[in-house]
Amino acid sequence: MNIESNDNVVELFSNPPPICQDEDFLTLLENGEDYIIYVRNYVTSQEVILVSNNIMNRLPVELRPMTNVLFACNFHVLKQFESEIRQYILLESNSLSLFYHFFGCGLKDFWKTI
Repeated sequence: MNIESNDNVVELFSNPPPICQDEDFLTLLENGEDYIIYVRNYVTSQEVILVSNNIMNRLPVELRPMTNVLFACNFHVLKQFESEIRQYILLESNSLSLFYHFFGCGLKDFWKTI
């Protein structure tokens, strides 16, 4: 076995390759370990929102889904974090333009649609 060969070396400390090249995401909220991230996968035509454990635990028990992944039918639970998301989007550069790109509306109209 040639130890010098790079063919069999597994890079354990590099960034993992993206799972899918046809996927975009928008961070709706990030505060330390707390996060809410919108993900759009174009291949599967699927939209999901990923939330941290801390965010999930802040939801009322009756609004908590089984996993930390929210599908479109669960997007309404984001209303619990409306003011935090609004503030984050408005303060982060490019976030507002990406928000318009993904949702086709502004923040005010977005909350009316979910």
